[in-house]
Amino acid sequence: MTALTLTKTMDIADPVQTNQALTVFWKPLRNIIPVTTVDFEVTGFKSVGPVDGTGRDRAVAEVKASMAPAAQREITEAYVFLQANCVLSKDRASESKASRDLRYTAMIDGLSEYPKDLVLHTLRNWHKTSMWVPVAAEVIQKIEREASMRKSLLECLENAPYRGEKRRTESKGRSYADYTDEEKAAHDARSARVLEMLRSTGEGMKM
Repeated sequence: MTALTLTKTMDIADPVQTNQALTVFWKPLRNIIPVTTVDFEVTGFKSVGPVDGTGRDRAVAEVKASMAPAAQREITEAYVFLQANCVLSKDRASESKASRDLRYTAMIDGLSEYPKDLVLHTLRNWHKTSMWVPVAAEVIQKIEREASMRKSLLECLENAPYRGEKRRTESKGRSYADYTDEEKAAHDARSARVLEMLRSTGEGMKM
């Protein structure tokens, strides 16, 4: 089966296919690897060496694209579908309209900060594992781990050195060539004093 493009997997809201599409870009870099627990559960990503610069930049762009949020209209449509297939708990059903409206707004606003495919997939399939209409925190808890994995991958890619890149080093101050004539004279005088002290110490040790 031909692998789907990232754009397509986001449109159809299929997180599994999205992750497979992303693998096409980060895995060939070789020095980007997943961090796992003893039970082989992926908890993040790390770089273990330099990577191809062009490949890294392309992978960064794709991961960023996978983190794009859904439009509020799309979230609303998916949430309406969820409500049509689930029921409110007894406590939620007795809430006032104002309270329900606040919960609804919190749901839409909260999910607008998460990747489109994760949000829409979770809302559209909620009824398959629960009969109850969730609150925003329950949906976010469901998608938080996967969203965190993408953030970890993005951070890893952005910080990975690329082949041929000059390593960043901490500034060690100005070199002697950058000094003014007065600073060079002062530096030479200090150096002469240090050498004289070392010479005196050496002569004292010979005694």
